[in-house]
Amino acid sequence: MIFGVPAKPAWNGCRTDLSAFPLGLRLFGGFWGRVVTTYVFRLYVTGQTERSVLAEANLRRLCESRLGSDFRVEVVDAAEQADLFDQERILATPTVIRFAPSPRRRVVGDLSDQHRAAVALGLPDTLAVPASSERGGGDGGGD
Repeated sequence: MIFGVPAKPAWNGCRTDLSAFPLGLRLFGGFWGRVVTTYVFRLYVTGQTERSVLAEANLRRLCESRLGSDFRVEVVDAAEQADLFDQERILATPTVIRFAPSPRRRVVGDLSDQHRAAVALGLPDTLAVPASSERGGGDGGGD
């Protein structure tokens, strides 16, 4: 054993059971897996206005397209939880704050410009899928 990890684990073909590995390595999906980060957002709104509903829908759509299911959104209404508005010094709504991963990031507005909102919130780029018709596509007739 090296650092609590078996030197030669019995893989049995395609092994998916990571119980032989310490908890820290299992959280990372094994040795070579990706690090799973859960993004945590809090959206501050004032009532169920059109702009508030639009901001929530835009935030959820943005997170689903960039993060998959690795995110959590909490919506806070000024009328119901004014103490949180004071605590976070919210001056305008809608405002979204990314709490995790650190550092915190704050964006004011309805997030309708998805690219600018993603950059401001520090979200990862979406996976680029190459179009099959860019090179050599079509019906094969080059005339």
